[in-house]
Amino acid sequence: MMSSPPSVKPQTGSSSNSAIPTVRWGVIGPGNIAGKFVTSVHDVEAAVVTGVASANVDKSQGFIDHHKLQNATAYASYQQLFESDSVDAIYIANLHPWHAQTAI
Repeated sequence: MMSSPPSVKPQTGSSSNSAIPTVRWGVIGPGNIAGKFVTSVHDVEAAVVTGVASANVDKSQGFIDHHKLQNATAYASYQQLFESDSVDAIYIANLHPWHAQTAI
């Protein structure tokens, strides 16, 4: 028997249609591919990037500044992002050999 997916935390007033819950995304690995993902998120009405994590917090903050992520927080570790209450889902964009280790 499969369990149901976790519910998304609704954010009232965050989109033009308040009936649509906003997914708050975190990003691990602020590089080129993550930049393409963030650009796509800008096109989704019910999605926002709220956190970016890297081993170097200055790189996280630079990514936030470059992509004008006004509501995002820079994290100095992946663990901090995983533990954040301001993130519903995480896009893992570090080097692909590290994806499984990062997710598990």
